[in-house]
Amino acid sequence: MHNEVFNEAKIYSFNEGLFQASPGWDWDVFSRDEDPQHFLVELLQLRPHTEERGRAMAGRGCKAVGFKLFPEHWKGATTTVFQRLLADPRVKKIVLRRGNHLDVYASKLRADKTGAYIGKRLDQVPLEVDLAAFQGFVTHYDKVYAYYDTLLEGQGTASVLRISYDDLAAAFTDDAGMVGGAARSELGGAGGGSGGGDGGADGCCAARRIQAFLGAAAAPPKALAVTVKQTRRPLKEGIENFDDLAFAFSCTKYAGCFACYNDGDDYRGS
Repeated sequence: MHNEVFNEAKIYSFNEGLFQASPGWDWDVFSRDEDPQHFLVELLQLRPHTEERGRAMAGRGCKAVGFKLFPEHWKGATTTVFQRLLADPRVKKIVLRRGNHLDVYASKLRADKTGAYIGKRLDQVPLEVDLAAFQGFVTHYDKVYAYYDTLLEGQGTASVLRISYDDLAAAFTDDAGMVGGAARSELGGAGGGSGGGDGGADGCCAARRIQAFLGAAAAPPKALAVTVKQTRRPLKEGIENFDDLAFAFSCTKYAGCFACYNDGDDYRGS
């Protein structure tokens, strides 16, 4: 599994050692953006070059080859490539969506300020949300997911799996704060909302649905060692102008984003 290979800053992968070990691999963000289709073909063909390396990767649970796609990755020549991938029923798409727009935006702001999504605790990072910027964000966010729905229309459950981020994160959230606040929403679709009942059970169920979808053997989900929860502060405490935002959106469909509980990732509605 690769990571954000189309990130504007770097080609991110959970298996970056493959790049160094692969003869002829000399891609950077500039050459990638000039010829994204050729880049993607070479990326997905990368394999371990030794039997020992292959066993090591298999031991880490590398059962499928893919990458993460976020709305901001759509630009220039990559747009056509992504459109073809999403419209192709032979390509398996996992649609991961976070239900609370404010959670997504706050996570993004913290990461933009610090350069970290999942590697640091960011409890003390002060946030002030610009009203117009947040309105633009939620409008774009919803449009992107509607566009994804259009591209995925008519594809069956063998091609598309929709998962709530909030349910999946529940499988990893524990007293150590694993995962929890780590994320933007990934490749989009019509999902969203959090499950009720036992969060851990919902999360394990979500993880097993992903494993079954990819044809991988069922196994307890494990968080990366570098993954920590961004913050345990409620959004009301972490956002300095929270009350002003809540008032401004009180009569909109986004009012539920501000009905927060004790944990910065919990919410009621969306």
